[in-house]
Amino acid sequence: MAKLIELSINAHKNLKVTNDAMMSHASRQHVCNLQAQEIANAATCFPVFITRNSINGQLAVSAMMSFATQENLFVQDNSWHSVFQPTNFRTYPLYLMQSPENEKHFTIGFDQDSGHLSEEHGLALFTGDGKATPMLSEKTKLLEGELEQMRLTYAFTKMIDSLDLMKSVDLQVHYQSGEVGVIKGLQTIDEDKLQTISTDDLDKLRKAGYLAPIYAMLMSLFQINVLINKHNNLTTHTNIDTVKIEVSKDTTVS
Repeated sequence: MAKLIELSINAHKNLKVTNDAMMSHASRQHVCNLQAQEIANAATCFPVFITRNSINGQLAVSAMMSFATQENLFVQDNSWHSVFQPTNFRTYPLYLMQSPENEKHFTIGFDQDSGHLSEEHGLALFTGDGKATPMLSEKTKLLEGELEQMRLTYAFTKMIDSLDLMKSVDLQVHYQSGEVGVIKGLQTIDEDKLQTISTDDLDKLRKAGYLAPIYAMLMSLFQINVLINKHNNLTTHTNIDTVKIEVSKDTTVS
């Protein structure tokens, strides 16, 4: 995990973000974490799944952007090719971090080893008179809203987990070469259980505003076809025949 440094006007007044920072970072991410409020928009572009951390059991909502690690099919020629861009990418290379002075407070930090910050070239974070540039202001605003969005996302995943509305699935990627790749550790909404849920539990989901993201996640599975087409349009890739979603036989999340 990256060690974050708190951003300070006094210590980092000349710091700049390299022009290709976001695209360079995004191009290597085959999944991107989402907040609950992003699910509906993300589902129009990417397959959306839930993953469970095998160490602490924490759940995360993620958009899948390729079938291979270190690859993002939505970044081509250093440009973003999708109508929706997750906040996780838009705030890069800045992060929300625990304040080193008060663990109950949060502040803005950066990873000095990211390779995307420089004092020589790029987009400035601060103006000459020590004020935040429009770019820094925009990223800061998004990050400041992240705490509340994290809370809402936690509440969303906790409720659908407590109602046992998820099922573990594997993606079986069948290539024209005959090779079959398997992507494990994914969870999606169990549509059968959703159809038979009690009226009281359904009302809980409705009142919490969770029905829209739940149905969006289900519909997002059709975006797997978009990933297949994008993958097959690249001449450097072995074409994919089909991707099958199978209920996982291994209950252990990898």
